Amino acid sequence: MATRRRGMTLMEVLIALLIVSVVIAGTAASVTGVFSSRLVQSTGKLMAMVRYTYDRAVMTGKRCQLVIDLEGGGYWIEELEEEASCEARIQEAEAGEPGERPRGGRDGEAPVEETGAKMEDMVVKAQELPAGVRFSGVMAQHHQEPVTSGEARILFQPDGTAEQALVWISREEQVYTVEIRALQGRGVLHREELSPTELRRR
Repeated sequence: MATRRRGMTLMEVLIALLIVSVVIAGTAASVTGVFSSRLVQSTGKLMAMVRYTYDRAVMTGKRCQLVIDLEGGGYWIEELEEEASCEARIQEAEAGEPGERPRGGRDGEAPVEETGAKMEDMVVKAQELPAGVRFSGVMAQHHQEPVTSGEARILFQPDGTAEQALVWISREEQVYTVEIRALQGRGVLHREELSPTELRRR
């Protein structure tokens, strides 16, 4: 006696499709969560480095700067040489409040950034962003416009102030902004892409 072959009913097909859809949606949500977590962790590590750079400048009495490699995804701390003399400080004061003019360069020229000695110790080392996360731009107070390639430097003074800056970190279409504030040199996380004009308003 021949066995009668039975096909899937419409209801069974719909149930199978529903199960597949749930599995796919769950997997996608899991992957998205992993990448979002990487983005949050990346901004957290950057803010910790900001705080350490601030503390380092205050405790050592030396100017320090946070260097961000936009293309390589790395960031580290540099110590700068002492300023030449008190006369240089007076000239800076006469030019305006510290941090409000480009370091180096003349009117109309691109600002000149100082390069210092890369600093690493047992506590802090150069860091790199995880795969899939990148720096999409940096806007420091001495920049004329956002820096999107090469290296960007953010200055921290031994008097307990820092150069205001915005650092954009992204993963695909998702962009977070780490804002570095002048007083107390602390980083503040914004889970959105702040406009460069926000730097001038703060």
